[in-house]
Amino acid sequence: MKVAYITGASSGIGKATALLLLSSNNYKVVGISRTKTITHANYTHVNFDLSKPENLIDFKFKHYENCNSYILINNAGIIEPIAHIGNQNNQDIANLYNVNLVSPSILTNKFINEFADKKLPIKIINISSGAGKRAVDGWSTYCASKSGLDLYTETLNTEIALKKQHHIKVYSIAPGVVKTKMQQSIRETKKNDFNSVQKFKDYYNNDELYSPEYVAIKLKLVIDNPELFKNVVFSVRDF
Repeated sequence: MKVAYITGASSGIGKATALLLLSSNNYKVVGISRTKTITHANYTHVNFDLSKPENLIDFKFKHYENCNSYILINNAGIIEPIAHIGNQNNQDIANLYNVNLVSPSILTNKFINEFADKKLPIKIINISSGAGKRAVDGWSTYCASKSGLDLYTETLNTEIALKKQHHIKVYSIAPGVVKTKMQQSIRETKKNDFNSVQKFKDYYNNDELYSPEYVAIKLKLVIDNPELFKNVVFSVRDF
């Protein structure tokens, strides 16, 4: 039995990935999110608001009997505030960094601390973005948080190599433009706040968005076959 912890499992990529794993009899899934939208015998919901990482200090990962692999997917993410610097809501800035970078860092730290010495196969997947590689007007906080998540992943991989912890695999994967609530928020942004908004409207109108289910299949491929993926930071477009 494999156990997968997934943040943001109530919708989008997180939910699609949870359902895909649950369709296989050898997975248990623990969803960490504010709402529960999945009912399944092998699904456990943990009600948690990742914008309040201080509450994670007492969070504990559970050990499961007969588990032969643990997986952590830091999927939860937000893009608001979408606005130029100087016009952003300060609480929104704090919430974004907490959800996109602070909480994943704390969860990963706890995950490694809890399971690294068990010598069981461990996989960590951080959901990143192509926006972490370039400047996008209106997305300053989002770009910075995803860039930070990529470098965090690379640093973790460096430490794993130094310790020769070959049973631990870690990746940061950009899913591309996906049909999620985040994309809807982007399309509803005013051009004064995000100059490229029309491009994202065109993606939607031309049916160029990946489905969450497509991305979930790609993530499961990485989970099931980590030996095939040598890069630590990459995009679903790369395979």
